[in-house]
Amino acid sequence: MKILTVVFRLGPAGTERAAQNFAEAYKDLGHDSRILLTTNDPQNEARIGLLSKANITCYCYSEKNLKILQDWDPEIIHIHSHMLRHRTIKELQKHLAKAKLIETNVFSEPSPWEATLHKSFQLSHWCKALYQFRKGNKSICSVVPNPINIRRFNRATPEEISAYRSSKSLHQKAIVIGRIGSPSEAKWSPFLIDSFNRLCKDFDNLNLLLIGAPRTVVERAKASPYQARIVLENPIDNDLELSIAYSSIDIFSHIAEIGESFGMVLAESLLCETPVLTLSTPWGDNSQSEVIGGHGTGGFEAISLKEFDKYCRKLLSSQQLRVAMGKRGRLHITNSYNSHSVAQKALDEASRDKRIYKSRKIQFPLSRHQSKNFNFSTKLVLKFFHMRFYTRYTTGYLSWMNFCAELV
Repeated sequence: MKILTVVFRLGPAGTERAAQNFAEAYKDLGHDSRILLTTNDPQNEARIGLLSKANITCYCYSEKNLKILQDWDPEIIHIHSHMLRHRTIKELQKHLAKAKLIETNVFSEPSPWEATLHKSFQLSHWCKALYQFRKGNKSICSVVPNPINIRRFNRATPEEISAYRSSKSLHQKAIVIGRIGSPSEAKWSPFLIDSFNRLCKDFDNLNLLLIGAPRTVVERAKASPYQARIVLENPIDNDLELSIAYSSIDIFSHIAEIGESFGMVLAESLLCETPVLTLSTPWGDNSQSEVIGGHGTGGFEAISLKEFDKYCRKLLSSQQLRVAMGKRGRLHITNSYNSHSVAQKALDEASRDKRIYKSRKIQFPLSRHQSKNFNFSTKLVLKFFHMRFYTRYTTGYLSWMNFCAELV
């Protein structure tokens, strides 16, 4: 089968990594897999070279390349919705009219080209509910998560971890809390620093490693009374170096203002057997609990900042618990998000006809932990607050002034 993957560029961010993983998995499954990039970006060059070695041809968007693709005549076009223009999709459909159009819908928003889709893949059950809440077409909607190339991320050796810690001035016997990500303000929270400050009052052997932190988090870290224990590093775009960095962290600490539609960093951390502590964000994207396997599998899911500190203390107090959760987390990721299995599921869904749904009430899939611990008033508020912009002030990035401005 001829499959064309369409993404705006190749790079270290989640959407770009997912598109590359899909294209590689399609190739491994025996299909003729190619990639079309809609932007000319210097970041593309290194990855294009690696993909060409795997016999995956990459094209930059142009009239000339559209004609080449027209002659190739793909059967499936798999688009990754983030940063794509409706005009671009129209041009693709004009030149490749016979191809079946499927999409990975990155942010659970109905796409402008929805009417021409055969399938719209949502990254989690939470994303599916959010997509349907926003009036997305139920008949084309199914859950197909991001694929993870599990061969690229493994636990580093003790020698590699020791060398990495020494190079970053992290104490060898310290417990390292860490966060790795792209420097997007919405994907971080200064509350990570506040939590670390509180923990340092009771634990004198802590370090905090932040890789790719945005400006607001860096400023909060530099103002911390425990600044000497905090290490700030630039983003990493190399899977081997990332594996060593993840492995050198004892607890992956995750708070994101808008939550995660998937959260590649969570899966990568667990593949390196580093447990994850994450904050639930039911006012927005909230797939992080699904990705870690649920509360208590690959880590803990806190429903408040107070609970976040509580579970962090629990992990800090037990190396045995950290090791057990890291191993369970890796097993969960390999069983649930292996790129070959996810790619095959995408093709199986693409071969199915559109479904017919009877109208029914949309239920947001709160985890057992959330359902058990949210009190009645919180659950009631969340039912109304899935007009979600009313709650986007929650983790501290949007000021009350911005919040009030949104209400007007």
